Amino acid sequence: MTEIHPILAGKDKSAAVGKPAFTYADLIVDYLSQIDVEYVYGIPGGAIEALFDALARRGKGEIPQSAIHHHRALER
Repeated sequence: MTEIHPILAGKDKSAAVGKPAFTYADLIVDYLSQIDVEYVYGIPGGAIEALFDALARRGKGEIPQSAIHHHRALER
């Protein structure tokens, strides 16, 4: 899973703000939302995990996601 470190406030490194850092995956999710993408399908694992994490942080229902474990599951 992608590790997200809290943003540190000022010079006092012990005082961390509770909001996670903004990632490139969050930027991609913002763009998907702007262009009205309705669903995100993907095979979870390694490199794509950050995108699934960003979708989960975004909130339930805004962009529904479906984790497919085999590409044949998408065929009709």
